[in-house]
Amino acid sequence: TTRYLLQHEPQDTVRPGCRHSVIREPVYIAENAVVENSVLGPYVAVESGAYIGNSVIRNSIIFESAKVTDAVLNQSMVGVNSSVSGKSTQLNIGDHSYLS
Repeated sequence: TTRYLLQHEPQDTVRPGCRHSVIREPVYIAENAVVENSVLGPYVAVESGAYIGNSVIRNSIIFESAKVTDAVLNQSMVGVNSSVSGKSTQLNIGDHSYLS
């Protein structure tokens, strides 16, 4: 579903919270999400308040207020208010979870 939406919905290419990162479209980054020193895409959605740092993420959804650091994720979902650190994997973690 994310792949379909990203391919068919226009995306804003101005990303003020994205610093020192590579974006491989299509990617959605919410206005107040922060992405630093990372590679995103293709097919990644980063929701409001999320933080991604020093990570590589493809084909994934990072939900609201989630935090991903020092990780390599593919075909993954990180739930609301969850945190993933230091992982290289495919995962699906629910809301309010912590994985390091």
